[in-house]
Amino acid sequence: MAWVVSLFTILSTLALSGADEIRVPPSIVSPVEPQQLLYLQNDRVEVNCSATGQPAPTYKWLWNGNDINSDYITFSATTGILTMTSLTTREEGLFVCYAKTTFSNAMTATAVSAAVEIRVARRFGDRYNNWVRSKTERGIRGKHKIVTRNAQVKSVEDFIKRPLAAYTGTEGNYVTIPCDKDLPKYYGAITFKLYTARSTRNEEVLTDERKFIDQRGNLHFSYVLKSDERVGNTTYKCAISSTPTNVIRLGNENTLTVRSTGHIANSAPKLQYKTSGSFLTVEIGINATLQCVFSGYIASSIPSETVPRVTWYDQDGRAITQGGRYNITSNGKTLTIMNVTEDDEKIYHCRGTNSMGTAEGNLTLNVTSRPIWVKPLKSTTVVQGKDAVLSCVTRSAKGELSPSQPKWALNTDQFGSFYDYNKYQFSADKTTLTVKSVNKDTDIACFQCTVANSVGVVHGDGCVNVITPIELKVKPSAEQSVNKGDVVDLTVEASTDPLYAPNMTYSWIFKNVTYTGDKAPPYVTYDLVNKRAYINTSGLTDEEFKSIGGIYRRVISHPVETVYVDVSVETEHVPVGREKHVQWYFA
Repeated sequence: MAWVVSLFTILSTLALSGADEIRVPPSIVSPVEPQQLLYLQNDRVEVNCSATGQPAPTYKWLWNGNDINSDYITFSATTGILTMTSLTTREEGLFVCYAKTTFSNAMTATAVSAAVEIRVARRFGDRYNNWVRSKTERGIRGKHKIVTRNAQVKSVEDFIKRPLAAYTGTEGNYVTIPCDKDLPKYYGAITFKLYTARSTRNEEVLTDERKFIDQRGNLHFSYVLKSDERVGNTTYKCAISSTPTNVIRLGNENTLTVRSTGHIANSAPKLQYKTSGSFLTVEIGINATLQCVFSGYIASSIPSETVPRVTWYDQDGRAITQGGRYNITSNGKTLTIMNVTEDDEKIYHCRGTNSMGTAEGNLTLNVTSRPIWVKPLKSTTVVQGKDAVLSCVTRSAKGELSPSQPKWALNTDQFGSFYDYNKYQFSADKTTLTVKSVNKDTDIACFQCTVANSVGVVHGDGCVNVITPIELKVKPSAEQSVNKGDVVDLTVEASTDPLYAPNMTYSWIFKNVTYTGDKAPPYVTYDLVNKRAYINTSGLTDEEFKSIGGIYRRVISHPVETVYVDVSVETEHVPVGREKHVQWYFA
C-alpha cells in the first residue's frame, strides 16, 4: 500500500508541474497522404505508422473503422508497425493509424493518419489457389499455352462472359472486335492484350499501324487484310494482363471473316472511334488518356503511310506535340496528358489526314476533384491565455458543386449537439474553429475535420499545443533620468516554457538599429556571469554621455512569442565647457 501512495504522490507532483514540463501533442509523420498498397497473394505486409510527440505517442490501427481483433493482423503499440504475415483477401480493407500522447496529468491528445487501402492485386473472381507459375509456352492449368515475350507469367482460367461471336469485314475497310462489354473489376494496373487461339495454343497479336487496342480492350483495324481472318478452330481472344502480378486472363472468343477484293482502293480518313464516357472524366493529378481511331487507306510500301496520320490540337487550334506533360503514342492514336490540372479541362481535337482528305473528332475532357485544400487544417502552438484558431477551408474544382460544411472531431470524437459553446466556437460555415483562452493543463489536443463533395472526401488533422508565456523575472525602471557618473540599469531576465527555452533569444533596438547575438548598443555592457546589462557613464565624454539618451528596446523572443521591454533614458544637462575639460583630462 505504501508503494501505491508513493506512486500517487509522484504522479500528483508531476501533474502540478505542467508549467515546467515539456508537452508536445502527436504529429503524424507517416502516412500523411491517402494511398493504396497492392500486394501479391500470401505476401508479408508491413506498414509503418510514425509520429512525433512528447511524451512519445503510442499507436493503434483501425480496420474499416473498427478495432482490430484478428489472428492474421497485428500491430505494435510502441513502433506503430502494422503486420500481416500472409495477406489474403480476408485482410483487405482501409486502415487508419491513431497516435496518442498521454501527459503526466492524464490528459491525452490523439492524431489520425491518412487512410491506407491494402489490397491483393487481382481481378475479381480470380482463384489464387489455382495460379500456375509458367514460363514461355507452359500451359494454363493444363488447358492452354501462351506464347508471349514475357518470360515469367502467372495465369488462371479464362473469363467467359458470352458465347463465341462472329465478325465480318472487307479488305481495306475498318473492323472492330470488342473485348467485352462487362469487363471484370480489378485492383492494380492492367493492360489489354490480344491473342490468337489455335486449339490449345495462344499467340499474342502485336499491335501496329493498322491494329490498335483501346482503353476498353476493343481491337480496332484501321483496315483489314485477308491475313487478319480467324475462323474455325482459330479465334481472337481478348486478354487482361495484370501488371503487379504478371497474371494473364483470357476472355471471349471471336471469329473474323474477311472478304477479299483483289485490290484495295484508296480511301479518305473517317473517324471510327474516340474516347467517351467515364474515360473523359479525370481527377486532378491523374493522367488523362484520349484516343482516336481513323479508317482510311493509301497504297504504299511503307506501312505507316498506309493509314491516316493522326495529329492533336487544343480548343484554340494550337498543335499538341510530344514533350512536357504530353505523350503521344500508338502512331498518334493516343494522347496522354500527365498529371492533369484544372486548366486541362477543355475540348481536344484529333485529326486524321491522308492524301485523300481529312477527318476530325472532338473530345471534351472533364477535370474533377475531391475537395481541394485552400487552408488545410494545421497544427499550431499557442501561448496560454490566447485563442487557438484552426482552419479547414476547401473548394471544389472549377465548375463543380461546392463541398459540404466540414465535420469536426476532438481527439477523434465527433462534435455533436452538446459541447462547450463558450470554449469551442465555430464560424457560420464551420470552416473555422476557435478554441478560447487555452490552458496548458486542459487544452492540448488534436482536431480532425472531414469535407466531402460529389467526387470524394478529404480528411484534415491538426493539433493545438499550449505553452506557458514568456515571464519577465527582472526588468529595469521604464524611465531613467541620469547624471554624468550614474549607472543606467538595462537588465532584463525572462523565463519561458521549457519547450522553447533553448530557442529564446535576446536582442536590442536602439535609434532604429537592431543588435542581435552578443552585439549591444554603444556603451552598453552585458555581464554574462551576473546577466546584467548596464551603461557606466563615469567613463564617457560629455558628447558620448549625451548620445546615450533615447529609448532602449529589449526584445525577448522565440518562434511563438515576442515580448518587448522599453527603457527611456534621459541625460541631465552637462555644463558648458566641461566637455573641453574632460577631453583635456583624458588626453
